[in-house]
Amino acid sequence: MCTCTARRDDSADLSAVSLLLFLLNRIDRSTSIDERSGLLVYDAWRRQAAPILARPRGTDDYCGLLIIDIDNFKSINDEFGHLAGDSVIEVVAGILREETRRFDVVGRFGGDEFIVLIDRLEDRWAVETIAEKIRGGVEDLAVSVSTPDGLRVITGLTVSIGGALHSTADGYSGLTGFVWAADAALYSAKHAGRNAVRVQSMPK
Repeated sequence: MCTCTARRDDSADLSAVSLLLFLLNRIDRSTSIDERSGLLVYDAWRRQAAPILARPRGTDDYCGLLIIDIDNFKSINDEFGHLAGDSVIEVVAGILREETRRFDVVGRFGGDEFIVLIDRLEDRWAVETIAEKIRGGVEDLAVSVSTPDGLRVITGLTVSIGGALHSTADGYSGLTGFVWAADAALYSAKHAGRNAVRVQSMPK
């Protein structure tokens, strides 16, 4: 009888532990995932991106970082309403998921900006190729939104994308320096007239 009772207690303990782990996982996910885009919030993105960037890599093993900004996003909110802006955020996030791989780290940087860490690149041009696919995918979007005036379709969406590359030779000082490099490239894309891609450390 004592043995049976002990087994029932162990089973109850295991059930309690399983329930606790489930609840902790739900809590962690709720604080790590941006509700609108379904992507990682920036702090969670940093936690996943930092160890990837820090891993040893060879001279032909590149890691890329992209910052994507929706062009003229304020005008979308002004013309169609903030709920329409939320729909645009959601659809652009879908493009990012389509054009990246399962081991890439995709997050919402804040507002109308997104951030992507792209690992395991074999050459220095691959990050620009991925960025151009994202830019083209957004340019082709037609987003149906409900407004006080009825159903409307938003077209002509564009993004500006800044990117940076990391290898053993590039010398970025950790993740923060990497983000700064991509952000500087983003401003270069904006100054070029938007709907453009600019990547730091590309060979001429």
